Amino acid sequence: MKVLGLVTEYNPFHNGHHYHVEKSAELSGCDYTVAVMSGHFLQRGEPALFDKWLRGKMAVHGGVDLVIEIPTPYSCSTAEFFAYGAVQLLNGTGVVTDLVFGSEAGKIDDLRLIGELLSDPPKSLENRIKTEMKHGLLYPVARRIALEDHFSQSAKRKALGELLRNPNNILGIEYMKALHQTRSSIRGHTIQRVQSRYHDKTFHENIASATAIRHHMETGSPLKELRSVVPATTYTEILEGIELGLGPVSISSFEQILLALLRRTTGEELSLFFDVEQGLENRILKSANRCSSIEALLSEVKSKRYTYTRLQRILMHVLLDLKKTDYTLFQEQGGPQYLRLLAFNHKGRELLKIMKKKADLPVITNFGKFTPRNGAQRRMLEIDARSSRLYVLGMPNKEALHPNCEYYVTPYVKTK
Repeated sequence: MKVLGLVTEYNPFHNGHHYHVEKSAELSGCDYTVAVMSGHFLQRGEPALFDKWLRGKMAVHGGVDLVIEIPTPYSCSTAEFFAYGAVQLLNGTGVVTDLVFGSEAGKIDDLRLIGELLSDPPKSLENRIKTEMKHGLLYPVARRIALEDHFSQSAKRKALGELLRNPNNILGIEYMKALHQTRSSIRGHTIQRVQSRYHDKTFHENIASATAIRHHMETGSPLKELRSVVPATTYTEILEGIELGLGPVSISSFEQILLALLRRTTGEELSLFFDVEQGLENRILKSANRCSSIEALLSEVKSKRYTYTRLQRILMHVLLDLKKTDYTLFQEQGGPQYLRLLAFNHKGRELLKIMKKKADLPVITNFGKFTPRNGAQRRMLEIDARSSRLYVLGMPNKEALHPNCEYYVTPYVKTK
C-alpha cells in the first residue's frame, strides 16, 4: 500500500491545488492521499479565510481522502518549524510513504542536496550565515549568500542561488531537511507549480494563486469570477460560507483586539513571544501606542531585517499567547503531539482504520473525549482550543460557530 502525503493550507482550495493532488498521485503511484493542513492560523501570520472544517470539506471534495490538522504552533510559524511539524505529522501516521510538494524548481535533486546539507551544516557555513546576519541581512538572504559561497566551486552555483529566491523552493528545502533530520522513510518528490506564482494577485485563465483569490474577495470583486479558478464544489462552499457569516476572515478582523493587547503589554512581556528579539519588542510597542491600524503598525515597524510576514506572525503569537517556552517544550517532545482529523471520505475511513493500528501519534476524532497523556499534549490542546475560540471573533457572524466549537464540531465525512 502506498500513501501520498501533502502539506497544505488550502486557503481556499483552488484549481492549482486540484492539479497538485492529481499530479502528485500520478507521480507517486499512491493509492490514498493524506493532507496535513493548517488550522485557523497560517504560516504567513494570517488567519485563514474560512474555518478549518470548511476548508477540510473543500479538500475532500477536491480529491483528498483524509485531512489532518497541523497544530497551531506549527501552522503559524517559520518555514523551518512549519515544515518540521508537517513532516512529523506525516511520519506519525505510520502509513504515509511519499511526500509530494510544489516548487518553482520542479526537480528534487537540488532541493534534496541543500536540505540534507542544512540538516547538519558544516561550521564554516553556520559561521558565514551569522556573519551576514550581523551585517543586517535577513536569515533567508544570509543563508542564500552563505550557500552560494559554499558552492562557489560548483557548476551549480548560479542555479542554486536562483533556487533560494523562491518561496516554494525554500519550503521544499525545509521539507527535505526535515525528512533527513527525522530519518524518515517517506520519499520526497516535487512537481513544478503551474502558471501562477505564490504571491501573484492576477488570474491566469483557469489558474490563480490563493493570494489572488483572497485579494479578489477582499477588494469586493464579483464572486462569480471565481468560478473559473476554483472547483465547482469550492465555489459553492465559498458562497455558503459567506452567506452563513463564516468568512472571509483576515488580520484586519482582529485589529482592535491586537491593538488593545499590545497597548496593555510591557516590553518585557512582549519579548517572551516567539521570534521577538534584539529590541524588536520596543519598536512594536512604540508603534502600537501611536498607530490606529494594524496596517499602519506593520508599515512603520517593517524594515530590511523585519519582514511583514515575520511581524504578522508575531502579532498572531500575541493574539494566541504563543511563547518561546511553548516552542521549546514541543520541540523537546518531538513536535506535534497528535493527529487531529478534520475531514475524510470512504477511502479515508479505510485508511483511518489502518492508522489507528500503525500510527505513532494518537488519533483524535473527538476533541472532547481525548485525554492528554503528558504536559506537551495538554498545552498543545489548550492552544488549539484557544485558537478556535479567538478565530470565531474574527468571523462576520460571531455566532456562526460556538466559541467552544473545538469540542462540538466533528470531522466532515464525504459519503458520496
